[in-house]
Amino acid sequence: MGEEGVMPLELIRNFAKQKNCLWGVCPARPIPGLRERLRARLARPPFVRADLDERLYPDRHLPGARSMIVLGLPYARQSLGFPADDPSGAITAMAAGEDYHRVLRGILGELAAALRARLDFH
Repeated sequence: MGEEGVMPLELIRNFAKQKNCLWGVCPARPIPGLRERLRARLARPPFVRADLDERLYPDRHLPGARSMIVLGLPYARQSLGFPADDPSGAITAMAAGEDYHRVLRGILGELAAALRARLDFH
């Protein structure tokens, strides 16, 4: 338990709910079958690294990691102001609003600070 009697999962759950995030905790190891699924994609966005091992093996970035906290944000749900029967000029929901990579980076930084403040990482 942390200093305030909050278990790590409870702290993460409460934080994610406050930030309107989806959340989970998983082992820090590759997802079975993910390499094949990623290779099967026809196109790779330019911001995604080509080296699959960098994307598949968390220990390349965090040696000794045993678990990963995963957060996600729902895409914008508000109307973008286009008539439903006229697809011209339609914008994908993920392009609406602020870049979710930047938003998530900030939220993850806040979560890391909250965990450091309440838990002993020695």
